Amino acid sequence: MHTLESFRRQIDTATDLSSVVTTMKTLAAVSIHQYERAVEALADYDRTIEMGFQIVLRGEPFHLGSAATTGKIGAVVFGSDQGMCGQFNEEIVSFAARNRKLKVAAERWTILAVGVRAEGQLLDAGWPVDHTYEVPTAVSDITNLVQEMLPRIERLREEADLSRLLVFYNRRTSASSFEPQQLQLLPIDSARLLRWR
Repeated sequence: MHTLESFRRQIDTATDLSSVVTTMKTLAAVSIHQYERAVEALADYDRTIEMGFQIVLRGEPFHLGSAATTGKIGAVVFGSDQGMCGQFNEEIVSFAARNRKLKVAAERWTILAVGVRAEGQLLDAGWPVDHTYEVPTAVSDITNLVQEMLPRIERLREEADLSRLLVFYNRRTSASSFEPQQLQLLPIDSARLLRWR
């Protein structure tokens, strides 16, 4: 039988747990805000680069080639290792898998995963993962991730005959929803080049 003292302990425990959850939510909100500011800064940087391409390409004749059909295709799949992110990882892996199945055979792909949970999803989907990177836990870690990835991508371009590089990621569309996206980094696709003209 429960005593008044045991009920008080249960209430104190529930109050402490509520305080911990509130603190975790506050920390998550601060982290999200930092990442949103980083995304805004990168959007400005992207616009600056595109304007530079517009200046370089202005008035210069160029020919649009088709995407390379030989060589391997590299894919960087960005996931999340945060708690309760299963659907986030499932969606991006499923989106990338649909692209892979429609386009070329599995042996022509080289996959880089960002996030251990995304790696697990990729392996379950039958994708051989070449390398897995840790998800940055702070905005300052993003630069380290990029600096770690670039040499490997360059090595793959040279040693594995990588002819295309695709990035799969989820773009936030509202506070609680996201949409899978694909971006072809290499070669620069004709639609982007035409937009820069």
